[in-house]
Amino acid sequence: GLGMAVSLELLPFTAFFAGVFALRWISAREERAWLVHMLESLAVTSLAAFALTRGPDIAGYCDAVSPAYLAGFVLAALLVRLAERLPHWKPVPELAVLGACGAAAGALFLLLAPQCSTGPFAQLDPLVHELWLANVLEGMPVWLQDFEVLVQMMLPPVFALACAVALWFVSTGARRRAWMEIALLLAAAIVIALAVARFSAVACALAAIPIGCAMRPLIDRMNGWRSPLAKVAALLALVLVLVPGVGVLLAYKAARLYDQGLECGAEANAAKYLGAEAGFNACEASVLAHGGMGYAKEYDVERYMREAMIARIA
Repeated sequence: GLGMAVSLELLPFTAFFAGVFALRWISAREERAWLVHMLESLAVTSLAAFALTRGPDIAGYCDAVSPAYLAGFVLAALLVRLAERLPHWKPVPELAVLGACGAAAGALFLLLAPQCSTGPFAQLDPLVHELWLANVLEGMPVWLQDFEVLVQMMLPPVFALACAVALWFVSTGARRRAWMEIALLLAAAIVIALAVARFSAVACALAAIPIGCAMRPLIDRMNGWRSPLAKVAALLALVLVLVPGVGVLLAYKAARLYDQGLECGAEANAAKYLGAEAGFNACEASVLAHGGMGYAKEYDVERYMREAMIARIA
């Protein structure tokens, strides 16, 4: 909800999140609370963010959270709360009930904002679309980016998806389900990033989790290799391919060494350096993406930029 106060690009990803919780819903009656609480949190935080950032402005915008979107969120939360009280059925009827709730929320949105039925930029002036929107490269599909940029955007999350699937295969119980859900969310982020290139930042952030967990045993195994050349070559390959996960790997290793009472200064400093660099670069890109509004306090990115400097100088 708070994220969508800045960009509606999170809306499809939020829908995928709801889909993951819907899978929990159909698995057992006691799992229904996940989806209920998620939708209620979405409605409450969206209402709060709208009140704080838009105040009395109730104009119906298609590319920003407006009363029509809020009405849909609230209705979805109310209907799913009521559906929670129904008895537990087989998966198909359960999904049909949830689908009906989602369809009702979508229908209410289109009833209140029919002008948005063709997309979030339906109201944009054609001249503005041609001179501005069509030239915002990071908002275009990923295949329109330069090749080297495309590789940086898509290679880590695609590799991470393979890692998440592999970890799902070798895990059991709750951990197995967790990896399945991470894989589904990562796949969703990749799909959205294909259409909107800048969403690859979310995909790369999620990629750090499976990459770090999957590569940690490999790093430990590499420490036992006798050939220095093989170690260097393998580490360089990992750094080139798994940039988002390198800091996680080093943080894990530093924590493990610390727990064992061993020297961990080099690993901890390297993890801090990589984390600081990644944080600063992300904040810089965010400020630039917001343009002049990157300095506006209501968007918070100016504060993130200032705070990102702390890890670089402290």
